[in-house]
Amino acid sequence: MEIKNIKLLGGIGISLSLFSWFPIFGILSLLVGSISTFIAFWKISKIKPEEKIFKNAILGWFFAFLGGFFIVLTSIMTASNNLGYMLLPWTIMAIFLGISGNFYKKALYSISKVFKEKLFKTAGDVIFFGSLGTIVLIGFFVIFIGWFVAAIAFFKLPDEIDIHLES
Repeated sequence: MEIKNIKLLGGIGISLSLFSWFPIFGILSLLVGSISTFIAFWKISKIKPEEKIFKNAILGWFFAFLGGFFIVLTSIMTASNNLGYMLLPWTIMAIFLGISGNFYKKALYSISKVFKEKLFKTAGDVIFFGSLGTIVLIGFFVIFIGWFVAAIAFFKLPDEIDIHLES
C-alpha cells in the first residue's frame, strides 16, 4: 500500500504546526499544519478503523484548544497582578492539556501499531509527559520536542508498506 501522501501530510503538517509561535506566519502555519496532520490521521484511521486514531486526535486537539483558552485567560488574569486569580485558570489549563496529551498518546500509539514504527510511541509518551509538565512551564518545551519526534517518525516511514489487517 502506498503511504507517501500520509508520510508527507503528517510530517510536513506537524513541522508547519511547530512554527506556530512565530508572529503572523504562526497562525497560518498552525492552521495549514493542523489540517494536513488531521488529514494524515484520518487516512491512517481508514487503514485500520478499529484503532480510533482520528477520534483520539480530534479529542486531543479539542482539549488542547480548551487548554489554550485557559492560557489566554491566565494571561488576562496576570495583567490584574493578582496571583490568586491566575492559579485557577492555570490549573484548569494544565488539566485540559493533560487530557489532550493522553488522547494524542493514544492516537500515536495506534499509529505505531499500524506502521510498526516505535518512534510514534516515543512521541506519544513525550507529548503525554510534557502535557503533565505544563503546570511548571517546562512541559510546553517537552510537548514541542514530542511533536518534533512525531514529525521525524512520519518522515521515517517508507513510501510503500505492507499492511496486514489482522488485529
